[in-house]
Parts: sequence; structure tokens; C-alpha cells
Amino acid sequence: MKIVVKQTDELKGTTYPFKDGKVVNEYLVYLMGENNRPLSCEVVYGVASKNDFIHSLLVEHFIPKDWENNKASFDVSKIVEEVSLNEYLNAK
Repeated sequence: MKIVVKQTDELKGTTYPFKDGKVVNEYLVYLMGENNRPLSCEVVYGVASKNDFIHSLLVEHFIPKDWENNKASFDVSKIVEEVSLNEYLNAK
């Protein structure tokens, strides 16, 4: 299993309190099965929400039961794959 994150949009604020052009990114976060098919997908807005959701998926599905003996070999980079907005748009 793995987690795939795709940035799908950049939302620019135009009304109060975001009139200053603040940008909020939109992401699709997929939990992928062993056969590389999505088991679930969640739409999240903002980097903090994305990171929180990824963290919750890691804790629920990927953290070993015997964490103390396995934390040195735990590598998030092999679990989480991110696709930028440009990569997403070019792949379409």
C-alpha cells in the first residue's frame, strides 16, 4: 500500500479576509492498495490539512505494531508519493 497526493488546484482569495491574493492549494489524497488501485480518496485544502491527513493515514495503516523496534527502518519516502500541479496538468 502507499499514499498518493495530487495537487489539483490553486485557489486564490478574492474576498475578505483573503482579498490580498492568498493562495490555498487543493489536494486529492489517495490510499492505494497493493494492486495500485485507490481504496479511498479525500479532498483536502491547504498544506497543513494535507499533512495532518497523511499523518492520520500513516498512523492508521502503516505504523508497525512494534514501533520501538522498527522506527529506525521506517521510511515515509517509500510510502508517500506527491504529484505537483504542473505534473498533474501535464499528465492530463
